[in-house]
Amino acid sequence: MLPIRDDEGLGLSLGVAPRLRLPLPANVTADFRAFLKDRSVLENDYGQFVGLKSGEIASFGSVAPIAAIVLLDRIEHGTPALEKTGKSEVLRDLMKRNFTQGIDAEAKVRRLLQIAKSGICYRLRYVTCDSGLALLREIS
Repeated sequence: MLPIRDDEGLGLSLGVAPRLRLPLPANVTADFRAFLKDRSVLENDYGQFVGLKSGEIASFGSVAPIAAIVLLDRIEHGTPALEKTGKSEVLRDLMKRNFTQGIDAEAKVRRLLQIAKSGICYRLRYVTCDSGLALLREIS
């Protein structure tokens, strides 16, 4: 979840520990499992909050422009790929995930379109976390 400042379209950090859905995929490496075990803040059968250290997470209130939007697509088999995708595909995805309340539909779509237009849009298809990470490093 990333709040967006209305006035400037900047991403606003909440500075909170990220939450991973559990169970993890079977193909996650032992090193990553050890990292998560070491950094677990709170967890249950459905998710785990990961305690990141200073420098690993933006502090509360930090703002930054949105440089890229990456749609994640975990696949069972196949070739991992990072491909540019259209703003309309990103807009559809954002509309499905958005839970903003208190604004009319037209204003909501206008804001989501502004977000979709704010950065380069990609679709990441990956089999393992490591294969996805390797592709993301190419654009960072």
